[in-house]
Amino acid sequence: MENVQMANISEIDNCQDGEVSNLKELAILSINKCNNIDEAKYLLQKLVEFCISTGVAEKKASKEVKEQQILLNETQVIYGNDLDKADDFDNGNHPFSCSTDSNGSNSKLLSRDNSLKKSRRRTAITKDLLESMSSLGNNDGRVDNFLTISDEEDDQQYKMVLKDSYQVSNTCIYSMDVKGDKALIGCRDLTASVIDIPSKKEIRRLKYHQNTVLCAKINPVDSNLYATTSNENIYVWDYRSDKIVTCLVSNGTKDELKIHKRAREKDITTNLNAAYSIEFDPTGNFLLSSDGGAIRVWDINTFRCLSVLRSSFTIGNSSKDNVSHIQSHLLDSDPDVIRVYSGSMKGNMYAYDFNVHTGISNNKYWEFQPHHAGAVSGLVYTPQGIYTTSRDNSICIYSPHDFVRNSIRVGIHDATIRGMHLHSVNDKNILLTLDKEGIIKTWNIPDNKKILDGFSTKAKDSIAHCLSSYRNYIVAGTINGVLEFYSVNI
Repeated sequence: MENVQMANISEIDNCQDGEVSNLKELAILSINKCNNIDEAKYLLQKLVEFCISTGVAEKKASKEVKEQQILLNETQVIYGNDLDKADDFDNGNHPFSCSTDSNGSNSKLLSRDNSLKKSRRRTAITKDLLESMSSLGNNDGRVDNFLTISDEEDDQQYKMVLKDSYQVSNTCIYSMDVKGDKALIGCRDLTASVIDIPSKKEIRRLKYHQNTVLCAKINPVDSNLYATTSNENIYVWDYRSDKIVTCLVSNGTKDELKIHKRAREKDITTNLNAAYSIEFDPTGNFLLSSDGGAIRVWDINTFRCLSVLRSSFTIGNSSKDNVSHIQSHLLDSDPDVIRVYSGSMKGNMYAYDFNVHTGISNNKYWEFQPHHAGAVSGLVYTPQGIYTTSRDNSICIYSPHDFVRNSIRVGIHDATIRGMHLHSVNDKNILLTLDKEGIIKTWNIPDNKKILDGFSTKAKDSIAHCLSSYRNYIVAGTINGVLEFYSVNI
């Protein structure tokens, strides 16, 4: 019987153009030639197997073409003018152009040129594969709808689902950090609160802030030690007593006069820089705080300012820019060094080092190339790359070795990007971005070259203002004081 059916399939392959209009008619035509029901069943089974294998292969090829086309388009956005107008980049006319330097920028351009050609070759090969797979279905180069392959499974990947939400404040949650079962939230009502997540209760209220709590952090080693900022003041708290341990000032001094306890109007002028960002280092022994375009390193035991991290540009000009984001990690190649990254409101980004034992800077810095065209609204470190986002509506990946941009995605949100967060589930990293409309997007970051689409979501009755993580959940703090907990499908 198999020989008979193979003969029938051979006849199908030899059909002339115009004899059948689609795969369904092709199946009916071949079945009508069968001598009995068993032959028809056998032939139909072979046709279904053929359709499934063709559909799956074409779907896979189509997805690969889409990914490669996105990569190609983005490469052309970044480097397209390099092929025709390299002098425009040398003059800094392009908002995302790379600055030339004496350290082999021509070789970098050549390398990127080759990368562009390789990307085109990969796209062409994949397209040929797609066309060849499509031609197996019928003669007009398309696969018929005799069998539909569902996109439902792919659509669910990186999908966020709201699992729980509850009110923790009557005002906007402006900043947030989560460690263990506790969430430290900074609000617009001049207070910070400590929330016990399992019981959904406020267990501490931290007062005396003179303005909106700009940043809130929990020490990664000593979970009883918190830090918050408001205006130029940096407040250090002991959770066990809910009292201020000390109040530091962004210029490197202590608030010995207890000015932080005095009422002050929000619009009062001052010659001090606001502390927009703070960060505990991974050892928990140092507190990093912004001071204009510089970063101060504080000893968490003595509360002395040990050193100042700054670039040559910020020397004498620290008030002309403001660091908005700080990240730090222990250097893999040297465990005695802590590396610090900063992103500013003018789009500038730098890397610094200081000694893990003394807190003293080595007076070296590295500049990210190229900078963002707008204020940096998010910066996260991973060993495979440093991810940044900006109000110029882009996500970039920078090499952690030479701080040169590897990849960029532009136009990722319709509204201004407010923040970025790195969420880890089952040893896999997911990148999240948040805009001013409250739309949260997840991004697949498989390597240091690709930023692939994930999922987009927005709560119906609230607008998210900041993001964090709790166990396997993504936590969003909203403008109406609600904590939202989302699961994400990996």
